[in-house]
Amino acid sequence: MTTLKAWADWLFQDGWELAQAATSKTAHVTSMRLAHLCWHVGKLHPKRYGVLKAFPPKGEEPVTAAAATPQRMVISVSHFDLAPDGTVFAIPPRDERDERLYLAKFGRAYEGPR
Repeated sequence: MTTLKAWADWLFQDGWELAQAATSKTAHVTSMRLAHLCWHVGKLHPKRYGVLKAFPPKGEEPVTAAAATPQRMVISVSHFDLAPDGTVFAIPPRDERDERLYLAKFGRAYEGPR
């Protein structure tokens, strides 16, 4: 074990003792000390105390900025209604049958977005 790693372990233990000794009056100061200790210890021994980084699963390539460009998405919303004869049809009409049933129910052709 290198000196830096041993020093990091010692500081980590010191931080644990600081946290255990904290009271409601010393909580703010202890919090600031612990935040600094976390940063310092993470720099001394990053493998054990450093910030965790996300890695892609084995065999997969990491996502690059070019691959993460937004894609255009089209969302279609359909409403279903009953014709006078009890048949179900879609609004907006999907085919000639739906067009006929829409005309029978509303007395006019469909003019909205498709």
